[in-house]
Amino acid sequence: MNKIRIAYVINNLTVGGAEKLLLNTIQVLDQSQFEIHVIPLLSPLTLLDQFVTTGAMVHPINMKNKRDCTCLFKLIHYFKKNKIEIVHTHLTEADFWGRLSAILAGIPIILATEHSIEPWKIKPETWKAKLRILSEKLLVKHSCGILAVSEAVRTSLIEQIHFPKSKVHIQYNGILFPDELPQEIQYRDHIAIGFLGRLCQPKRIDRLFLAFSLAQKQLPTLQLKLAGSGPLLTNLQIQADALNLNQHITFLGHIDNINNFFQSIDILIFTSDREGIPLAMLEAMYFSKPIISTTVGGIPEVIRSGTEGILTKTMEPESIANAIVKLSQSSTLRINMGKSARERVINHFNLSTRVKELECFYKSLITDNQT
Repeated sequence: MNKIRIAYVINNLTVGGAEKLLLNTIQVLDQSQFEIHVIPLLSPLTLLDQFVTTGAMVHPINMKNKRDCTCLFKLIHYFKKNKIEIVHTHLTEADFWGRLSAILAGIPIILATEHSIEPWKIKPETWKAKLRILSEKLLVKHSCGILAVSEAVRTSLIEQIHFPKSKVHIQYNGILFPDELPQEIQYRDHIAIGFLGRLCQPKRIDRLFLAFSLAQKQLPTLQLKLAGSGPLLTNLQIQADALNLNQHITFLGHIDNINNFFQSIDILIFTSDREGIPLAMLEAMYFSKPIISTTVGGIPEVIRSGTEGILTKTMEPESIANAIVKLSQSSTLRINMGKSARERVINHFNLSTRVKELECFYKSLITDNQT
């Protein structure tokens, strides 16, 4: 049987949720049935070696900037030369350039994954945003569909951006369960709150700092550990200093061993303005960590407030601080929520199961195209 040739087009290969999800998906995808090509458009290419190790063929386009339209010719040439049958894109620039070039190259099956809904898509106020939405609708019209990582994302695409319902499908995120099993749950006298992710504006770590500052006044030994890097690092260090929290906040930078990180914290927290389904949240749940989060995106589809963690209905720092204090003061609550979190992620967010579903979807599209 001939392999199905699929090209994944993505913005870059930096360390982020979408990039990690694609990497893990390729690791699970049945390469006896699929020939996998990965095409990053821009730098950085931090995860390049890891993608190459999967056996996928990686072909960086090296765009000079996000508007470098020469990528169209490079992508069209690559798709035709390698007889690509499916083009599947991830993230904004890849969604535009990848799908447009696939349409021009005559690729029969074109898909995009929507990881979260950016505000400009819901309320396109500038002419530039309106033009992008118009181009998005045209691209969807000439594509097979969009895979939304949660029901919340799917609903936004249909009801707020008015994409055809028949073209928007749910493909929930999932994680690969580590070979190394989590150690027995250990809770310390000094509670440590953790954040794992990119230090960027949508994560609203400034809001987290304000909430942590309020909680720390009630719990003086409380600690906050931030794992990740990003453009707001310097600003956040300045804010921590202004709030007199330097001795209570640790900036860990990029981490390679998430096991060690999760063993060092008691609670994982998200104070984001928008999310799809964060992989860091699923990973924390596997390590039996309860979650505190704002009720954004697909998070309420994963976390049942009071069962796997606490969801705050408002984004006010006071509400988040109250959740931190409540969970920090009760080891019984943390243990019970942690156990529920681990059970839920194992039963519902196993990436191996999700990839099998994706493989079936790809095959059904190939079959439909051949009839």
